[in-house]
Parts: sequence; structure tokens; C-alpha cells
Amino acid sequence: MIYLPSQIDEDVSTSISAIATQAVHAASQATLSANLSIVVADGNTLVELKPDGTRTVLKQLPPLQKPARSLTIIH
Repeated sequence: MIYLPSQIDEDVSTSISAIATQAVHAASQATLSANLSIVVADGNTLVELKPDGTRTVLKQLPPLQKPARSLTIIH
């Protein structure tokens, strides 16, 4: 379980972003450990990641309309 800080500091967006990243990573690892697949967007491609490490391209996604921040895919 991830707990939110008791006091909000000046860098709230950074803290929330770090907590969200940790939560997504933990959920992804738990899902794969339960021998289940996860689906992620990798650029403009929707990909299924299986517990054995194989990747299956499911579909091409339309390009984003505005510039996006860099995306980290957690394996």
C-alpha cells in the first residue's frame, strides 16, 4: 500500500506523480505475478504484455493531438 504524505509540500505535483508511478508499477508487477496480462500504450501502439515477457501488438492508436510528456513503460 502507498500512503500519501501527511503534509503537502511545495512540490505537490512531483510527489503525486512519484506516488502514481509507484502505484502503477506495483499494480503491474502484482498483475504479472498473478499470471495475468496487462495492456499498455507504447507510443501510438496498444500492446499486451504477458507474464512470460512476450508482447502482442493489439492495435495502432491515433496520434496524440498535443505534445505529450515522455512515457515510461514499466515491464
